[in-house]
Amino acid sequence: MKIKNQKITAELLKSKVSVKYGKAKWILFCEDLLNKGYSLYLCEANRTFSKYITIVRNGRRFKVRFSNHKPSFAKQIEGDSDFYVGVTHTGVTTTEDALKAVEEYFNKPRLKFQK
Repeated sequence: MKIKNQKITAELLKSKVSVKYGKAKWILFCEDLLNKGYSLYLCEANRTFSKYITIVRNGRRFKVRFSNHKPSFAKQIEGDSDFYVGVTHTGVTTTEDALKAVEEYFNKPRLKFQK
C-alpha cells in the first residue's frame, strides 16, 4: 500500500531501504533533514516510483519530488512541487541541489507586509 502524507521517522526510512539496492537518494535526503531538525512527510505516487517529501519548519512548507522519470509538463508548470530531483523539463537536478534549495528556502526571511 502506498503511503499518503505520513510523518517520516527514522524507523519508516529504515523500513524503506532496499536489501538489493541499499538506501535510495530520497532516504539519504530525508535522513539529512531529520538530523537538522526538520519535520518531514512522505507521499508515494499511485502508479509510479515517485516520492513527494514535504518539509516543514516554523509553519512553512517546501515540497520536493524525487522520481526516475520526467514530471507531467502541466504539473511542473503549475508548480505542484517546489523542487524536482532528477530529469525535468528544464534540466537535471540532484539530491544535493534539493538540499541547497531547502536550506535557502527556510533561511530566507519571510516578507512582512506593512499596514
